[in-house]
Amino acid sequence: MSCTLWVEVSNSCGTDYASIQVYAGGRGGFSSVYPNPVSDILHVIIGQQTLANAKALNANPTFNIRLYNAQGNLLRNTTSKGENVEMNVLKLPNGIYYLRIDDGTDNKPEIQQIVVKH
Repeated sequence: MSCTLWVEVSNSCGTDYASIQVYAGGRGGFSSVYPNPVSDILHVIIGQQTLANAKALNANPTFNIRLYNAQGNLLRNTTSKGENVEMNVLKLPNGIYYLRIDDGTDNKPEIQQIVVKH
């Protein structure tokens, strides 16, 4: 089960919003992707429970982390053995993108909507 936690931050310069995906029970997925909206570097934190579950099924899990645009075109692609990942989105135009994380098992991939806003 997952839910999205939205945060609003305001000061004299204006207001900004961010979200984080929170998981409870079950497979759990990745722990967090932030900031969202993102303007330069997107951080993907692989959850320890997810890493432990994947290791139980596969001695050396490799997480495939891919960023797609709304048309389904692959724009960024990287792998992780459980380490945290940073994706540079500075040169991408404003818009909605989709982050897909596969853990190398037969589990359903985690998909998160990402907003790029400069």
